[in-house]
Amino acid sequence: MKKLFLYLFIALGFVACRKDMEETTIIDTVYTPPVIKVSGTVAGLVTDEQGNGVEGAVVHIDNQQKVTGPGGYFVFANAVLNANGTFIKVNQPGYFHSSTRIFPKANSINYATLTLMAKQNLGQVDAIAGGAITLADGARITLPAGGIISSDGSAYSGEVLVAARWLNPASPELSKIMPGNLQGISSQQEEVALASYGMLAVELSSPTGELLNINPTSKAELLFPIPSSLRNNAPNEIPLWYFDENTGLWREQGKATKVGNDYVGLVNHFSYWNCDYPFPLINMQGQLVTPGGSPLPNVLVTVTVAGSTITGSGHTNNDGVFSGKVPADQTLILRVLDNCANIVYEQTLSPSSTDINLGAISLASSVLPSTTVSGSFLDCAGNPVPMGILQVCMENICSYIIADADGNFSKSIAYCNTATELTLQGFDVPNNMQGGIDTYPIAADINAGVISICAAQITEYIRVNVDGDEFTYIDPLFAGGPGALNRIGSYIQDSSYTVEFTFPVSAPGVYTGAGVRFKYYVFEPSFLAGYCDNPCNSMSVTVTEYGAVGELIKGTFTGTMDFYNAAQQVFPNTPFSGEFSVIRSQ
Repeated sequence: MKKLFLYLFIALGFVACRKDMEETTIIDTVYTPPVIKVSGTVAGLVTDEQGNGVEGAVVHIDNQQKVTGPGGYFVFANAVLNANGTFIKVNQPGYFHSSTRIFPKANSINYATLTLMAKQNLGQVDAIAGGAITLADGARITLPAGGIISSDGSAYSGEVLVAARWLNPASPELSKIMPGNLQGISSQQEEVALASYGMLAVELSSPTGELLNINPTSKAELLFPIPSSLRNNAPNEIPLWYFDENTGLWREQGKATKVGNDYVGLVNHFSYWNCDYPFPLINMQGQLVTPGGSPLPNVLVTVTVAGSTITGSGHTNNDGVFSGKVPADQTLILRVLDNCANIVYEQTLSPSSTDINLGAISLASSVLPSTTVSGSFLDCAGNPVPMGILQVCMENICSYIIADADGNFSKSIAYCNTATELTLQGFDVPNNMQGGIDTYPIAADINAGVISICAAQITEYIRVNVDGDEFTYIDPLFAGGPGALNRIGSYIQDSSYTVEFTFPVSAPGVYTGAGVRFKYYVFEPSFLAGYCDNPCNSMSVTVTEYGAVGELIKGTFTGTMDFYNAAQQVFPNTPFSGEFSVIRSQ
């Protein structure tokens, strides 16, 4: 009897039609699928759960790193990617890690959207006594007595702050906030697709922000509620999988047992944990085009296991192509959605044990209306903006495309039938610039002409360089004013800071010694800290501008500090420097 998998997320990625690959590398210490290196571009968007773009988030592709600019956009131009699954990860203080996997081929331009899931401390547990934290939805984390360790591996005996989130496997929003995709490596070292019955994100920290974990010789108990829609088909025992933050794959480790309407299992470290049933994978590919053969980029495509209301999704790339891994031997329903989330195309795919190539799918204008938008980008100096981003919004729903290396764009943009006008806005991510918003009535062709990305620049920031590593913090906070110590910092939701410095006088000048200090924390991937306490005689703060309330305070700073790594080794006299611009609030 064929088992009904009530939950699935396919790894819909973005590929081009070329077959030129650079090289293949196989790493088999702990099995990971072969790495197929290709050169390509990734244009992406980082948002919060409300859909707002998040500026200043750090995005990683392997050892490559970018920071999101205006609108939350980022671009990796001509980057080294993995055609067999490129793992994109974003870190931002106050949020759990967010990530996705895409499947590019050589020389393609690809799109990725990542949604940050807010992280909140739900309670605290005494490390020596142990104890449980129960979430509002019924999920539960039980920590062992005397089983918590610090980031350096030593025993920890203080209070443990628990941040956790249960991810409902029956929620249509899961694909936006879950990490990676549901592709895993079984205990038999086989690549499998996963049907989820519940997922938990858990992070432990000390009151000072140090990341904590479980002693590997101890076990924590996790309880996953099973949604009512999945209970009849939930097996009595199901494999447990943890999310590998290095590869973006789920790895099988242990089992969970069905107890009433919950799954209960034991784990010896924290990450995302998932209750999943595995099944074989095949590849699927297709392309969306207009009747004239023009590709339709950045269009939402979904695939559903027949009989389930839960859907996996992805967007077509600049060539209108979608691709990824789907479950073998299952009836699948392919759907195309317009910008208003209306289903405009549907196709049922018969069960298959071999790869599926759907070829070109032509969508008539009566099914999926589209307009061809063309133009070019120039910066403030009149130079082309290579890989500039064009944001296209209709009825408060936005999509985006990326220009070519010369700043030119000409693409078919799909829209919903009720739209009567659209707005265009350009973004120059590397230079933190954005253009104005232009409005056009819907037409078959829209020539936007030359768009100047020169309307506004990010005005508030703290840029920090610590021993050669540079970070930018957007939306810093200010406290102080006349007669008070001036404090500038970037803070996360629990009010602990990632960077903070002070100076004593509310006026332009150069300040050192009394009233000057610098504190710097990095929470991910491990806890790092640097201090130069008041008085910080090795630091100077140069205030070049000190405006009235509502105006800017600007300047630079430089100095050295004691820097501690994850093992609490101290590196004295570590150099740091930076610049700041913040609006005076008092």
